[in-house]
Amino acid sequence: MRFRNWTLITGAGLAGFAFLTTGCGGSSGGGGGQKDPQIMFVNACADGSVKFFYNDEDKSGTLAYKQSTKGFLTVPFEEKDPQFEEVSVEEPNRSTVYDTQDQTFLRDSSTIVVGIGTKNPSDTELVKRLKMIFLSPDRRVPNASQSRLIFLHAFNRKSPFSTPILVLKTVGDTPIFQSPDTPYGRNNAIDIDSGTYKFYGNGDSRNNYLEAKDPNNDQVYAENKNPSRPAVFKPGKVYLVMAAGVEAADSRPGELVIVEVPTEE
Repeated sequence: MRFRNWTLITGAGLAGFAFLTTGCGGSSGGGGGQKDPQIMFVNACADGSVKFFYNDEDKSGTLAYKQSTKGFLTVPFEEKDPQFEEVSVEEPNRSTVYDTQDQTFLRDSSTIVVGIGTKNPSDTELVKRLKMIFLSPDRRVPNASQSRLIFLHAFNRKSPFSTPILVLKTVGDTPIFQSPDTPYGRNNAIDIDSGTYKFYGNGDSRNNYLEAKDPNNDQVYAENKNPSRPAVFKPGKVYLVMAAGVEAADSRPGELVIVEVPTEE
């Protein structure tokens, strides 16, 4: 099955889209440059490896679940009307095209393309199908000792349940930080104090690990509770933090996926 969506983002529309997708703006150009567009690809589909194609050219290589390209790739900007480029996410052998979208990538722009969803949804749950989300990240270096987290809600509940709004927060009733409410397929960016966020042990007052939680019913769907893999956010760095994959049959929370996003040069 081949899916296609068409999206045109130009001029002021791009700025509005960037604000909506990151919560704090963001293209990487810094103002007066004429740099070619930059794109980064991420696989947040737990069903297996995928490839991303740009105008029918493999730009990502085979990406396993949780993998991304090594930073941003530069693609040439060509003057044409309309300024559409075709992007698709497919099986690595190209046997199945899961989603194809026509997009406009402007000069001085940065885009993160994330594959989210499941490869084989039921006919009654096509909203959970594998598709691409396009983010315009704020790649400016955060202030002083802070890190920037871009929280992407890419998590699906098990069948037949629909996925609620989520927030990214530290554990506890008085969290150190909490993101705005984030619907499925959307994202919000927040600047936090850099440092280590970790599960130290049950009842340990030092616990400050992260969780993606439904703010309306207190259910946690993803977390970084493995004490051997704490979340370490360095000063002046930007990170994509994803609640991804599909809820386990036993409803245990999944693991948050954290990908460093290169800051602008």
